[in-house]
Amino acid sequence: SRRSKTSYMKNTKILTMREKQLVGLMGPDAVQYLRFQKYILIYIFLTTVVSLGVILPLNFQGTQLGNATDFGHTTLANLNPNDDTDSIILWIHVAIAFLMFPAAIFLMRRFSIGLKMTDTNLKITRTVAIENIPDKNCNIEDIKQHFSEAYPEFRIFDIQVVYNVTKLTELSLNLENVVDS
Repeated sequence: SRRSKTSYMKNTKILTMREKQLVGLMGPDAVQYLRFQKYILIYIFLTTVVSLGVILPLNFQGTQLGNATDFGHTTLANLNPNDDTDSIILWIHVAIAFLMFPAAIFLMRRFSIGLKMTDTNLKITRTVAIENIPDKNCNIEDIKQHFSEAYPEFRIFDIQVVYNVTKLTELSLNLENVVDS
């Protein structure tokens, strides 16, 4: 019906969207999660192709367990390590296992290259916040003179005196949480 058709079209649209479009639609964290899922699916597909195309036919070469219709005939247990042919097939298993590991590292490296990790705690600013200055010393001109004399190599752009910053601190933390999510 009409509802299932629009749902199908919406799902295919999401599957074919580019990452830049998804960032605006869902945010960077959702896109990172979807990219991770994409690379996991690629690795699972690669493993499945290698397993069905190489490993399974090699396991059928053995003669240890049952006939061609038994499940045991498709497993590694079907290979006899004392037989020369089966021994070579076991070494092929080992080689493929060692090749799949670098493939996983390669795919995860490709995934991690696209990550744009930022730590908001490491932002470099030129703002100095000084607390617990007595009210009698909170004169802007005195503070400016002190910093000019103590640190002549640094230019002072502005001085603001703030008294109760509890609400400001709370709003700043909320803003960082929104930016991080």
